Amino acid sequence: MKMNIKSLFITTLVLMTSLFTVSCGDDEDGLPVDTAPSMPEDVMVMKDGFLASDGIDEASGRYRLTIALSDQKMGAQTYPYYDVMIYVYLKYPMEKIDQHRMKVPFGKVTPFFTNGEPLGDMVYYVGKHRVGEDGAPAFEGTAWIHNKSKEDAEFFVASDVQKTSISIDDLGNGKYKVHGTLYDAELNKALNFSFTDSKPVFILMDN
Repeated sequence: MKMNIKSLFITTLVLMTSLFTVSCGDDEDGLPVDTAPSMPEDVMVMKDGFLASDGIDEASGRYRLTIALSDQKMGAQTYPYYDVMIYVYLKYPMEKIDQHRMKVPFGKVTPFFTNGEPLGDMVYYVGKHRVGEDGAPAFEGTAWIHNKSKEDAEFFVASDVQKTSISIDDLGNGKYKVHGTLYDAELNKALNFSFTDSKPVFILMDN
C-alpha cells in the first residue's frame, strides 16, 4: 500500500464526497462535535474525518478499515494542515446497518507484524518510509502528513510499535473517539491525536 504525496488524499476524498456528501466531524444536526475541552495542549484535535470499509484483504483474510482524519475541513483545507491515515485490519466483519453503512468497531488497535505472538482482533498496518518509482519520498501504512503547501508536504510513519498506540472508544449516545499516539522511530517524531464523531463506517467495497 504505497502512497505518494501528490495522490495521497485526492482520490479518496473526492470519492467519499461524491458518494456520501457528508460532513464528517459534525454531529447529526450539523453542529461541531465536542472533543473534550480538558484535552492536553499537545494533543492535536482532528476536526474532520471518516471511517470506511474496504473489503477483505486477500493476503491476511482480514477485513480492512481505513481511518482518514484532518485537522481542517476536508475538501476546503488551507495550508498548512495535517492529515492522518490509519489502516486497520479486523479479524471479524463489522456489523452492517444497511448497504452503505456499518457499525464502528471498538477497542485497542495493536500492531500488525510478526513477533511470535497471536494478532489481536484489530491491528494497524505499521508505517514504513519508502522511495517512490520516481525517486521521490513515499510511504506505506499508517502515517501522518504535514501539508505545508500545494507542492510541499512532509510525512511521518507510525513505525515504532512500542510507542505507537491507537484506540477506538465508545462514548455512548452514538458517539465514538479515535485517539492515540503515532511515533516515527526513524525521525524521532510523535503525534498525539484525537477525533470524536458519530458517523458510521461507510462501505467503499463489500466482499
